[in-house]
Amino acid sequence: MKFQLKLILIGTLLSIAWLGCRNENESDKSQNSEFVKTLNNIIEVKARGMTFEAPDSTFSGLNTFRFTNESGMVHFFILAKLPEGKGIEDHQAFLAPVFQNIVDQINGKEFSEPELGVNWPDWFSEVSYLGGGPGLLSPGETIEISFNLLPGTYVMECYVKTNGIAHSYNPMHDVYGMAHELIVTSEQSEIELPKTTLKVNISAEKGFEFEGTPSFGKNVIEVNFVNQKAYENFLGHDIHLVKLNDATNLEQVAQWMNWASPGGLETPAPAQFLGGVNEMVAGSKAYFTVNLVEGKYAWISEIPDPESHNMLKRFTISN
Repeated sequence: MKFQLKLILIGTLLSIAWLGCRNENESDKSQNSEFVKTLNNIIEVKARGMTFEAPDSTFSGLNTFRFTNESGMVHFFILAKLPEGKGIEDHQAFLAPVFQNIVDQINGKEFSEPELGVNWPDWFSEVSYLGGGPGLLSPGETIEISFNLLPGTYVMECYVKTNGIAHSYNPMHDVYGMAHELIVTSEQSEIELPKTTLKVNISAEKGFEFEGTPSFGKNVIEVNFVNQKAYENFLGHDIHLVKLNDATNLEQVAQWMNWASPGGLETPAPAQFLGGVNEMVAGSKAYFTVNLVEGKYAWISEIPDPESHNMLKRFTISN
C-alpha cells in the first residue's frame, strides 16, 4: 500500500511537471557556450556508450536534430526544460537519483541514494517535460527530427535501463549519467517546416489516426499531439517505429515499453527500433524522417497496453 501511494504521488508530480509548459522568455545564457550549429544547419547528436555528444546551445523556434546511435544498445533522448537558475548539476544531483530510487523500488532493491528516497525537490513542479526528442533508436540507426523549442535551459536525457540502472543516472557521482545540458537562446531559428509525406494525429480517445500511408524509401512524418494525458506509467502518449522480423513478439515489445515494470525498457531491446517522437504537450507538432525498406513494421506508444488504446498499428512495406 505504501508503494502504491508513493507511485500515485510520483505520478501526480510528474503530471504537474509535464503539463507545466510555459511560454516565458528566459535570459540568454549562451555567453559561455560555443554554438556548434548555425542558421539552417542540423544539430548533430550522437549516442556513444552512455554519453551524448551534442552542442551546448541552439536557437529558439524550429530545430532539426540528427540523432545517430553509435553505441551497442538502444537509446533515445527526451528534453526536460528546467526552471530558471537550474542546470544539469541540479538534474544529476536531485532528479536522476530520485528516478533511480523509484526504479530500485520497482525492482525490489535497496535505494541507490537512500538519503533522497523518492522525494522530488520543491522545484520539480516547475520542470516541463516537453518531449519532442527522437524515439527509441537501435544501434547503428539514424533519425532526423524537427520540433519547436522555447528559450531556456534543457537537459537531454535517456532513461532506458541496463542492469536495473537508468542511463540518466551514474552511481559514480563525479561522472554524469546519460544527460546533456542544452541552452536555447532567444535568437530565432530560420529553419523552414519540412514537406511531409504522412501525418499521424495522436489522441487519448482515438489513438493513432493516419492521413496517408507509409511508402518505400524516404518518409517525412508529421506527428500532431491532439491532446495529452498521463497514463498508468505516469507518461504521456508518444510514437515509436519498430522493424519486425519472424522472431519479433509484439506482445513482448508492448510489455517492454512500460518503464514502470521491472523489465521495462531494460536492455537489450526485444526488437529493432527506428526512432519516432517522444511525448509532447497538447497542440505540439514534430516531424521525423525515416527511410523504409521492404518488410514488416509497427507503430507503438510507450504506454501500458498500447493496443487497447489503438496505439499499436502494424503495416507492411513493399517496393
